[in-house]
Parts: sequence; C-alpha cells; structure tokens
Amino acid sequence: MWPAPGMPHFGVFVEAQIDSLRRLGITCEVVHARRDYLGLRRRTREALESDAFDLVHAHFGYTAAVVADVCSRSRTPLLVSYCGGDINGEEGRERTEIIPNGVDLDCFVRTSRDRARARLGWDDAVVVLFGGRRLDPTKNYRLAEAAVQQLTARGMQAKLIPLEGVPHDQVPVWLSAADVVLLTSLREGSPNIVKEAMACDSPVVAVPVGDVAWLLEGVANSRLCSYDPKSVADGIAKVLTAESGGGREKIRALGLDSDSVARKLEALYLKILGRASP
Repeated sequence: MWPAPGMPHFGVFVEAQIDSLRRLGITCEVVHARRDYLGLRRRTREALESDAFDLVHAHFGYTAAVVADVCSRSRTPLLVSYCGGDINGEEGRERTEIIPNGVDLDCFVRTSRDRARARLGWDDAVVVLFGGRRLDPTKNYRLAEAAVQQLTARGMQAKLIPLEGVPHDQVPVWLSAADVVLLTSLREGSPNIVKEAMACDSPVVAVPVGDVAWLLEGVANSRLCSYDPKSVADGIAKVLTAESGGGREKIRALGLDSDSVARKLEALYLKILGRASP
C-alpha cells in the first residue's frame, strides 16, 4: 500500500506514518511492488542482504506472508500491521498490540470555511462530505444518499460530495469547506477520515463502527447515529447547529497525533529488538 498516480489515497496513512518515524530519526527504506509479490520478495531479500536494517515492518498480512521466510532466513525481526480485510473476523492473536494510525496535526489544521469553499468553487448549499469511495460497498454510500434525500425532502438545500481522488495534502481544505463529514461504513478499524476531521474541528456524523464511538465521545460537534436514513439525517441536522470544538483536543488527549504514535511504534520496535527505550 503506497500512493500512486490516480490513487493518491491508497496507503497514504503508511506514507504519513513513515514520515513521522523519520522525524524521530529512524532510518526507513520503503519496499513496495504494486502486487508484484515476486518482486517484493526479491527486493526485500536484496535490502536485507545489505545488513543495514534491524527490523522489517510489513503493512497488510499478505505482504507479511510474502516476506516472512526472507526475514526468517536473515534472522530479521518482522512486525506486521494488519489493516482491515486481512484480519477481520479473527480473534485471539498472540503477540498483538493495537496502535491506531495517527494524524499529522501540522497538516490537518482548520482553515476558514469561506476561504476553503472559494478554493474549491463550492456554493452556499450545505455540503455533506462522504468519507469514503462510492463504489466500495463497505463504505455504504447508499445510506448516505438516503439520508441526504431525507434532508432535501425537509427543505434543506444539501449536497452529498464523496471524498475520493483527492491528494492527501488537499484533504484539510475539503474538511474545512464541508458543513459535516459523514461516515456510514459497515466495517472499519480506526477510520482515518474521522480522526482527520476531528483534527480540523470539522463536524462529524457517524455510525458506531470500529472505534468511532470511543473517538467521538465528548466531542461537541459530533453525532452517532444508527444505520437508518432518518437517524443519519437527524444527526446531520443537529450537528449543523452544535457548538464547535473538542475534536482536536481529543486527538491530543488520546495520543493519536502522528508524533505520539511514532513514539509508540519506536518503543515497540525496541521491545522486539530487546533494546531499552532511549
């Protein structure tokens, strides 16, 4: 998973995590092969033959399966980050720690709604920003559509705009321009879009999927809804008049800023290597 032309969102959280590790002074080399698993295995073996690396951190279980024997032969510790479809439905794994992805609070900062809308060319309609890809069935776009249709029937001038194909460094502009960020997914872990919206203090309406209820607890400009169009529409209507604030502070309190998560990963790397924290 790594961003590519035409797929700027793909694995962007991996890229952001590596950036935060490098800021800590950890040397990282990225090996990826766009599903060319033979190439991935070969490039990993060549990298480890240099004897320059202490540890391999594989993202996604299939990646780990490809490089596991290479790591074993070179006696290099292997850490695996499971990212959703590779672990859903499985429980009871040993030697597992849960470390959600962090948010870069220097990048995700709220800007003026009017200025952000002017950059995007949006009009004055209420914009519900859908936090996912329309064609991904797990993101449940149909529920979002049904909820916005209810708002329209109530006389609200509302638009549903999906956040897809947007370069990651432009996402804060979209979050700042939107009136509400909506998540209706059937399955999530710790959704990055919710944490990014919180970092920008953008209103959030979501169903209780993954760790969303934990993330949004106590955040004033957020609402949890059931998987029902009326419930989601009611949540959107209520959050539009809610007092602002709390999301960014909650990210800091939970230690979900990217620098804090990088330090947790560093501590885990050192634990695997049998070294004491600096």
